[in-house]
Amino acid sequence: MRSRSPLALALVLLAAAACGAQSPAGPKPASLGTPFVLKTDESALVDGLQITFEAVKDDSRCPTGVQCVWAGDATVRVVLGKPPAAPATRELHVVESGRAADYSGYRVSLESLAPAPRADAAVPPKAYRVTLKVTTAPGAP
Repeated sequence: MRSRSPLALALVLLAAAACGAQSPAGPKPASLGTPFVLKTDESALVDGLQITFEAVKDDSRCPTGVQCVWAGDATVRVVLGKPPAAPATRELHVVESGRAADYSGYRVSLESLAPAPRADAAVPPKAYRVTLKVTTAPGAP
């Protein structure tokens, strides 16, 4: 058996570690009042509040290239948590009346949901991206 140089061995080990790494990353940092994007099952940490984009529950938005009578709606499910409060699931909607939810002194707002549906194919669940914004809830200290 031939010996390898330390550099070659380090590169092989690094490549193997990168390919085999399956551990989920922790929440990504985000700032209060600044929009941020999450993928399905991804989390962000804003001022100690953890927000996880769990799924799009239903998506009846009008597909691109189609003329619709109604713009439709989509329901985005997020999990919010900030100790000592218990985590809670909230549903946010694309329509104006359901875009925000309050939790533990914060307001989480759905700014946008992508991609837009297409008439010829459903959006795969993992393809969704949400843009959220966290602010202090009205009346919060």
